[in-house]
Amino acid sequence: MKLQSIVVVVLRLMALSLVFKLIIVLVPVIVWFPQMFHGNFKLFFFNMWTSLLVFLVFVGCIVVMWMFAYPLARLITRQTSVDLAPINLDLPDCYTIALVVLGLLGIMDNLSDVIDIVYYVIVAIMEYGLYWKGQIDINKVLRALGPFIFGVILLVKSRTWALALAKRQGKDEGTD
Repeated sequence: MKLQSIVVVVLRLMALSLVFKLIIVLVPVIVWFPQMFHGNFKLFFFNMWTSLLVFLVFVGCIVVMWMFAYPLARLITRQTSVDLAPINLDLPDCYTIALVVLGLLGIMDNLSDVIDIVYYVIVAIMEYGLYWKGQIDINKVLRALGPFIFGVILLVKSRTWALALAKRQGKDEGTD
């Protein structure tokens, strides 16, 4: 079995997860739109276009993760041995798999929240101008951005950290 195959499966699961999250985000927006119009055409059209932009970003992420799963998997696993037969699996490969999966899960679990927060920050800036920071819950922002950024870092540095962890484990086992 190839590591690329596992990453393709994970990417496609992420795409399906985003479909469900899109539905969850879209339902309140559809309910909220009729109540939003109070004679302020500029604000109404801004909210309509930004909501459409968020929707298109979600759909774009879904399409990219589904349609380009194989090229993305090749990009993600470019520094890893290709074959994952149980006999040929060494310690750095095991750590790489674990770190890649953790990184993808961190990204998958928080991508919709990050897109949602970006949307609300843009709306707050448009509505409140210089006082937008008082309208944003910084804890919510950090709860979404922290795991997302950590997931990206894990994904990018997975092989480097896997080699370091395997080397460290080799030193620790040699001292016993």
